Amino acid sequence: MSRLLHWHKYESLKVQAADLVEDFALEYPVDPMLLASNLGLNIHTLPPGSSLSGATCLDIEALTIATSTHGGMRFDVFLDPLSVAARQRFSLMHEISHVWLGHLDSEVPSDREQWEGEANFLSQYILAPDALVEAWVPDLMAEQIRQVFCVGWHTANLVRNRVIRSREVSPSLRDYDQRIAKVARRAPQSEFSVAGGVA
Repeated sequence: MSRLLHWHKYESLKVQAADLVEDFALEYPVDPMLLASNLGLNIHTLPPGSSLSGATCLDIEALTIATSTHGGMRFDVFLDPLSVAARQRFSLMHEISHVWLGHLDSEVPSDREQWEGEANFLSQYILAPDALVEAWVPDLMAEQIRQVFCVGWHTANLVRNRVIRSREVSPSLRDYDQRIAKVARRAPQSEFSVAGGVA
């Protein structure tokens, strides 16, 4: 389980989420496969039971291997094809978050648990940013958050609780929220293909 981060780190991660939303003019619900492609990540699925670096595909839901090449870093993301679609979307966004945060640019993690906490939070925030949840699901019902942003129940409840806490601390939108609200577009509800699954 990932530890809690200092509030300054959460604020920094929200700014980095806004940077990503702006840089790629994200459309919601986010299609992690398209975003991974735009970032130059190589996506692979492993047959059930196959191994990668000593871990079996059944024991992990996603894993990224970074390789230094003459052209820069190469990122290969391996997904468990047996995960349900919403979980695959979150797992892929988690791996994208590691890449976006530069976690995989160094060989040895300084604090792996902190990295996991940062990637978990950033994934959740990119998939369902406060500003968009406030605008599109004002009653903050977890079921609606789940449907509008194509996330699983666990993520929908985390998002709901996060937005409620944010309302208590600061009822007005912060700079990063305004940036996200200005750029993000809402797409017609559609299905996502994530390693053969549908969200």
